[in-house]
Amino acid sequence: MLSNYFETNPASRTSLFKFNSSGDLIWHQFYPLDSVYYQDEAQDLLVDSDGYLVTSFRYYPDSGTSSPKIMRSYFMKTDTAGVKDWDLVYGVNNYYYSWPWATTNNSSGIYFHSCTHSTPTGENPALIKVSHNGSQSCDDDIITTNNLNFCGMPAITMLNDTNLILFGGFRVNNVFTDHAL
Repeated sequence: MLSNYFETNPASRTSLFKFNSSGDLIWHQFYPLDSVYYQDEAQDLLVDSDGYLVTSFRYYPDSGTSSPKIMRSYFMKTDTAGVKDWDLVYGVNNYYYSWPWATTNNSSGIYFHSCTHSTPTGENPALIKVSHNGSQSCDDDIITTNNLNFCGMPAITMLNDTNLILFGGFRVNNVFTDHAL
């Protein structure tokens, strides 16, 4: 189980819990923020064969700076005991400002994340790809909305290990529309 706001530290809130089939707690892991981060909002938990992938957003500065802190997609991979293997603040070096919604993967262990990409002209539904070892792979806007009030792309799933299906809602010319891609 992925949890926000369980711990008492208001700047660091992500926790994982593992329960047995009777509902008894097996373990609890708390993941405190490093000092360069601000805020922590867990969005999604993906369970795969070798552990857990937590998708969240955190405020983090651009590479080589200490401020301003900008919203970024953040990914953390743990083993099956909840011990952190790696983490990735996406877009620090290429100034990619985003926040994630949901995650899926394929049989090769590649992670795909539906997200919102914030640009100077608007917020766009986008796709981020991360390797199994936590390396930043690629990102691409799915649609350019030219709207500063993009609503979200909260659903993504893998079909037949080769096709992605995404669902979200956003405004185009100030009209709200639902889309499946």
